Amino acid sequence: MCLARPVINIHHVEGGKRTYLGKVVHPYKCCNCDLNTEVYNAANTLVYKVTARCCQTGVQYGCYPCKPCQTVDFTVQTSGGMIVGAIQKKTAGCCASAVSLADNYAVTFPNNTTVEDKALLTATALFIDYQFFERIGL
Repeated sequence: MCLARPVINIHHVEGGKRTYLGKVVHPYKCCNCDLNTEVYNAANTLVYKVTARCCQTGVQYGCYPCKPCQTVDFTVQTSGGMIVGAIQKKTAGCCASAVSLADNYAVTFPNNTTVEDKALLTATALFIDYQFFERIGL
């Protein structure tokens, strides 16, 4: 459980040049059921903590068609704990979910965010979807 934590390294590739932007990590937290993700910049400094409470109905019952079950809200916090943004996962609804398993994500970026941080937070939304909501065998 505490070894080999999932991590994704983020690079910007353009014109044959590859630049490391940072990484997104699912950290080990003992006795914590919340959905936690940490975002590090290119200097390997923690810049954001992205967290969703596990008691949200969208986490527990995300496949049901009622409105409270269709969303999961994540807070984006600085390394000091100040809330500066949000990520929201929303299913397509009852009818659309019957024909597609695609979900929608909305990212609210912090004010004065750099392009690199926007790329890291967008990659965080993809990481969250893959890490917490994709089901093998569906």
